[in-house]
Amino acid sequence: LSWIAIYGASIARRRIRLTTDQPMMALWNVIGAAGHPRRDHSYQFALIAIILMALAVLAIPIVVSAFV
Repeated sequence: LSWIAIYGASIARRRIRLTTDQPMMALWNVIGAAGHPRRDHSYQFALIAIILMALAVLAIPIVVSAFV
C-alpha cells in the first residue's frame, strides 16, 4: 500500500507541475507582491508513505516473531 501511495504521489506531482507551473508563475508575475505561489503537498504525502512503509517493514517481522 505504501508503494502505491508513493507512486500515486509521484504521478500527481508530475502532472501538477506540468499543468500549473508556467501559468502560476505568469499569474504571480502579473499580480506582483502577492507572496509565493502555492505548492503541492505530494512531497509531504510521499514522505509520510515512506515512513509508514518503513514502520511496516519493522513491525511485521516483530509481530510475526512474537506469535511464533
